[in-house]
Amino acid sequence: MWGDDGDDRIWGQDADDQIFGENGHDDLFGDLGDDQLFGGFGEDAILGDRGGVLGEYVDESDDLSFTVTFTQVPAETYFGLPVGTLDRRTDLLADTEAGNWMFSDDSPAPHAGLTEGGSDRIRGGPDRDSVHAGFGDDLANGDSGGDEVFGAHGADVIWGGRGCDPNLGDTCTADDLSDRDDDGNISNGEKWLDHVFGGTGATDGPSIEGALGADLLDWNPRGSHDPGTGCTTAQWPEETPGTTLDPCAWFEMTEKHDANPANDQHHHGTDWIYGGWDRDILQADVGANGPNPGDRLLDWNGAFNLYTHCNAAYGGFNDVRQHSPTMNDWFTKLAYGSGASRDADDSSTPGSSAFRELAYVYQADIRDHGAGRAYPTTPGHFDDPVACSD
Repeated sequence: MWGDDGDDRIWGQDADDQIFGENGHDDLFGDLGDDQLFGGFGEDAILGDRGGVLGEYVDESDDLSFTVTFTQVPAETYFGLPVGTLDRRTDLLADTEAGNWMFSDDSPAPHAGLTEGGSDRIRGGPDRDSVHAGFGDDLANGDSGGDEVFGAHGADVIWGGRGCDPNLGDTCTADDLSDRDDDGNISNGEKWLDHVFGGTGATDGPSIEGALGADLLDWNPRGSHDPGTGCTTAQWPEETPGTTLDPCAWFEMTEKHDANPANDQHHHGTDWIYGGWDRDILQADVGANGPNPGDRLLDWNGAFNLYTHCNAAYGGFNDVRQHSPTMNDWFTKLAYGSGASRDADDSSTPGSSAFRELAYVYQADIRDHGAGRAYPTTPGHFDDPVACSD
């Protein structure tokens, strides 16, 4: 199915679909089945499964804009819903009709995207896209522009993609790549900053053997797109004597299947990445010794999760393991500003779609979703050249 020009709303319904939004600000829904969705140009909202989306442009009269500052590590200020934003409210337990929400957390829509769906492949395309992969073990890439990418339920492999992209005519200076102003602060609007949320991992199925049910976030595929020798046609990495082969599909999802590194889309630029519940593997390419304006890898304490980045850097605010009340407030507001809720308090309300998409690890969740043996390949950090941008 093709949307072509204009702002389209397309539903795949049952079975396995291919959906192309093309030009315009599109709303694409894979619904049931193992779907492939491509946003194309424009600010698209893309759901791998079922759910509801309501969009509006933020203006001054709405009084929706806010800021939240974290003075301690990771020392960031988030500018939420600045004037001019195309805000996409998304609820994976709901549906919409005539601009109104239908169904509720206690009485969700049939075949709700948080609890039922396929394993989808999603590409946002250029511009700021809102991607909600939903149920299943999904592959999702926001591509160029500052994207909001949520894995939700399952062992997902997701990427923010390029932020500033010279292939689209963007002028990418050092400040542009990190979306910072001259004082080192994230600029209002965060045009090229990706927000990536792993959500909840898998508890059964092939991903348990393949990657311990973990979400892989902004991972640069290892090897080459040479099926059988440089990559595997399996769903998860396979060990061979002396090396590990990543899936060929990961190369295709990040444009590493061709010979041109200039169009690759994996962990380029600056990203804020939160793993959420269960095991996660988080990767960064922008870091340095001491405080720096690079990536933020955010998750729980200890070595339960795997952090990997390009250079040997300490004290850089890049790897963050903490769970203070301020961190909780910062995350719930970040999730709201990124579109994962109907209302501002949904991401902290158990049973809501936003609560599961954010998957914040509260004290009561530690035993089941935030603690365990160290990840087998710990320590994973300082992974040069794999974690470095092309």
